[in-house]
Amino acid sequence: EIYTLSLHDALPILGTEHVELSKRYNTFAYPTYLFIDGNGKLIHTGSGYTEADPFIELGSEALTKRGIQFAKGSWSEILELAKKENKPIFVDCFTVWCGPCKMLSAEVFTNPDVADYFNANFINVKIDMEKGEGIQLKEKYQVSAFPTLLYLDKNGEVLNRIVGAMPADKFLEESKKGMSEFGLASLTKRYNSGARDEKFIFDYLKTLESSYLQKDAAAVAQSYLQSLDPQQLKQRQNWALFSRYSDDADSEMFKLLHSNRDEFYNLYGQNQVDNKIFQIWTSVSMKFAGRSEERRVGKECRSRW
Repeated sequence: EIYTLSLHDALPILGTEHVELSKRYNTFAYPTYLFIDGNGKLIHTGSGYTEADPFIELGSEALTKRGIQFAKGSWSEILELAKKENKPIFVDCFTVWCGPCKMLSAEVFTNPDVADYFNANFINVKIDMEKGEGIQLKEKYQVSAFPTLLYLDKNGEVLNRIVGAMPADKFLEESKKGMSEFGLASLTKRYNSGARDEKFIFDYLKTLESSYLQKDAAAVAQSYLQSLDPQQLKQRQNWALFSRYSDDADSEMFKLLHSNRDEFYNLYGQNQVDNKIFQIWTSVSMKFAGRSEERRVGKECRSRW
């Protein structure tokens, strides 16, 4: 909610609290009208004697500054607007049943600092992923969790994405980071250009994981692991990647692990090691069973023809 506070020329006799309010909001003329949010943050201000209609207009201006301004229209119209204004697009991908989506709308998108940044730099749009064009956009942009927040260029290509709700200050920080050289699009461009140093790979994986791009993260992790000397599995950060992403029983790292279990027991504990070995053998068995079933079905089909 927005609250209106009127400070007038009788302020000094109203007590210390009101004097402090005057100092806090830097008021020098009276009457002054302050529009503040529930956290006491100044949203809008006006001063001087005001008739009813101009005062109502002042309140309307405060409401327009209350939060992110979301554009209306079809997806093609949003793209056309982005090209016309030469701005990227921010998409709040939500569903009506999503609690964190509602929290973002009520507590984060209404934050003045957040609103100022997004209103100045983006064409903003909210799209229900279970209705109308949202169903197709959900598939196009691989939206599988809510809220998903997409940052697109004016042509609709992904620059960055954030999944999940967070406080306003963190959201603003992550949004600015995502539009910088540390964002998803920039990191992907560097990866495709051949960047493979250790720090970059782990930063890129963190970004892919936080974006819920699990298939891409798995491909990057597996490629990175294959580039290492098998002995580097003894480094904890590489073991963490191997544990999350490797399912290849023919890899040199798995062969090393399987042949030197006692050594790895000492490094990571027997439960972790045995669970990983079991998981890889289970994955191999399931793949084999799947291929056998495909061959059986194929043989039946051929026999029928």
